[in-house]
Amino acid sequence: MADPSPSPERQVEQSELRDRLAHAYTLLTPGQAEVFRMKYILDMTEVEIACELGLPVSTVKGRLFKARSGMIRHLREEVD
Repeated sequence: MADPSPSPERQVEQSELRDRLAHAYTLLTPGQAEVFRMKYILDMTEVEIACELGLPVSTVKGRLFKARSGMIRHLREEVD
């Protein structure tokens, strides 16, 4: 039976990606980081986040959009 664990090379790649994502996260504004964490780490819906923070859903969606866009831009800049 084949070993289901990732190869050492794959483990290094995953570790490097985690590091890059963590760094990109630190570049977010506090508001963006907060909603990003609630959405993608705590698995909350936009409505739940809005209720928790006392914000309109549109504000939560806007912050999520800016957070994702900023992280993607940063990760692309690292590759170029």
